[in-house]
Amino acid sequence: GRGTAHALWHADRRQRQAREGASLDMLSNLVGDRRALLPADLATLLGEFARASLTLDWSHSGEAHAAALLSAADPLDGLRFTPLRQSEPPGGQGAGGGDGTWWCPDGSRPLKRCGFACHRLEALGAPPADGDCEIAISALPPSGGAPPHSLAPPCDLLLGVAEFDPATRTRHTPVAELLRATVGGGAASARFPRPRPGLACLVSVCAAPAEHADFTPLPWGASPASVPSASYRLHLRHLTPHHATAAPSGPGPGAIAVPADGVMPVASGLPRLKPRPRLSGGGASGTGVDVRSGNPGEVNIVDVAGYIAGQGRTLVGVSFAYRYVVGFSGNAGNCALAYRTSPSPLTFL
Repeated sequence: GRGTAHALWHADRRQRQAREGASLDMLSNLVGDRRALLPADLATLLGEFARASLTLDWSHSGEAHAAALLSAADPLDGLRFTPLRQSEPPGGQGAGGGDGTWWCPDGSRPLKRCGFACHRLEALGAPPADGDCEIAISALPPSGGAPPHSLAPPCDLLLGVAEFDPATRTRHTPVAELLRATVGGGAASARFPRPRPGLACLVSVCAAPAEHADFTPLPWGASPASVPSASYRLHLRHLTPHHATAAPSGPGPGAIAVPADGVMPVASGLPRLKPRPRLSGGGASGTGVDVRSGNPGEVNIVDVAGYIAGQGRTLVGVSFAYRYVVGFSGNAGNCALAYRTSPSPLTFL
């Protein structure tokens, strides 16, 4: 939570001083540095940081710093949240007394070790008779990856709940403890009061090294595809995914149909290009005429809005054509246009 980033910085500084300026990766450094004010295990550290990130609660130096963080980024930006879709119960197990529904991530953002996913929920229907909502998490075996990473013990999944009031910019923690789910174990659940009107209910799910397992850093340059993706199910009682972040249940209005030959041109256009914000500043942005890719050295993302009606089809290839402008010095003579065209558009089987 608050103070984690401060402790990270000081631990790294001590470690670099001890090694004459050389620096290990941050997590290895923290695991071996017992002077840092950290939780008892690495999983708890990562889980608490994930929950704090729901509301950008990273400040250590007072309310002014916290207010500056909230003014620079919106905790409720829809691009922060992984959509959920309804699913079958994992292995036929139940939770929360049997009523409620099971949900799983839509697969658009694979969850890797030491990473976390954010979900936004809202209260469902009329207030329950007992006044409480309930959430549970069940950890499933990871998928994908390549040896030796795929042979490592599966991650524990730590779930945190936070509430955020966008009117007052204040935070609440309805569930004090993190829920921990392990692969092969049962669902971990918690009850909490129904969110008051106006409060956003936010959930973090962090994939952390299993309890008592050694943390082994990945080799530099390891492909994300070589690391297994964590898998989980959420059971919601008197809660449902927020309408603005729920995964589409089927082709909606304006969905693009896949032609019979499987080759589908997808038009873009400025209204459909949605630059993703960066919490650290910079990033891609729309200019009204084109899309600025960002500052030198940045890797940024621009989403192409639109839903593809490709039920039952397998996407086997993606390529695109684009035009870019080089030079923003203000001197028209320093600008150049260039075209790049790929051999084919989206291809389906």
